[in-house]
Amino acid sequence: MPIYEYYCTECGHAFTEILPMARYDEPCAEPCSACLMESVKRGVPSSIQTGVDATLNADKATGGQWGELMNRMQIAPGIRKKDSDHLQNASAKTGKRMGPM
Repeated sequence: MPIYEYYCTECGHAFTEILPMARYDEPCAEPCSACLMESVKRGVPSSIQTGVDATLNADKATGGQWGELMNRMQIAPGIRKKDSDHLQNASAKTGKRMGPM
């Protein structure tokens, strides 16, 4: 969530709020906590907190079912060697795209 900076145009009091983007106007509707004047303005967001799972892969996202499916497809009756190789490239271990490169 962004950290928003607010300030009072009357007394100069400044404060920050961590709010979802949908609620960023709420502190502007409130009076200044220092002088009680209704002159609060929003500044520029100082930072945004984000999170990403860099280790996420298809196998982890499906609880191991992706790798299991790929293994079953590779040994399916009638599958061609070329197709089996493409499935191996699509596995969670290699991280490569399926199909010809």
